[in-house]
This record gives sequence, C-alpha cells and structure tokens, in this order.
Amino acid sequence: MTDLQVGLELLLTGLTVVFLVLFTLMIVMIIMSKLVAKGAIVNVSPPRQVENESFEQDVAAIMAVLSTKLPNDKQYIIKIEAR
Repeated sequence: MTDLQVGLELLLTGLTVVFLVLFTLMIVMIIMSKLVAKGAIVNVSPPRQVENESFEQDVAAIMAVLSTKLPNDKQYIIKIEAR
C-alpha cells in the first residue's frame, strides 16, 4: 500500500473509533440520567415570607461580622436576598 492509502485508512479508523466511543458515552449518559431522575423527586416548600424588621436586623448582623473579617483596603460587593 502507498503512504496515502495507509493515511486514509488510519484516518477512517480513528474517526470511526472516536464516533463509536462518543455514541456509547451518549447512550450511557442518557440511561444514567433516566435512572437518577426516577429517584430525584423532591418536595420543595415555597419560600417563607420574612418580616422586614427581622431581615434588616439579620443584614446588620451579617455586615458587622463581615466588616471585622474583610480587609479595609479593598471594596466588596455583597448581595443578600431574603428567602
């Protein structure tokens, strides 16, 4: 065989092996996701409503602790959401 034929045979063999491996992984992932999805049913309760006064006190307490722990020479953006 010529070098060109060997190169083309190696190219097609490599592409076929990669395709088969990726296809097998795809099938395995689909099966695993179906198995996991069956046991993943979780009851989620709706978020509770908080009073503004208690939330503001919680935020003040969190900021007091963070002000002692974070360096003074840097600025930080801290986002706190009520849940």
